Amino acid sequence: MQKLSTVLTAGLLALSSVSAWAEQSCETVKMADPGWSDIAATNAITGFLLDGMGYKAKVDTLAVPITFGGLKDGQVDVFLGNWMPAQQGFYDKFVANGDVTQLAKNL
Repeated sequence: MQKLSTVLTAGLLALSSVSAWAEQSCETVKMADPGWSDIAATNAITGFLLDGMGYKAKVDTLAVPITFGGLKDGQVDVFLGNWMPAQQGFYDKFVANGDVTQLAKNL
């Protein structure tokens, strides 16, 4: 039993230091908010969850074209709102050609 306890303790200590291995640039997740109340709420919930995992969330209010450009250039990490078909042109310009990666669809 003592051996199992020692192994579990060592494992927990190893896991607790995983965030120290991440690059410093990964500590803050940069999210875009186009000024829509639903995305403000979604960003707030996401920020709360990120905080619980040891990350910081930074939200900038940006116009949609600037958001997509920021995603392409690495200035924005996450955009949790995409209103289709109104933003189809941005999707075609940035996502369909591979400059921006869509991880999941919300609806």
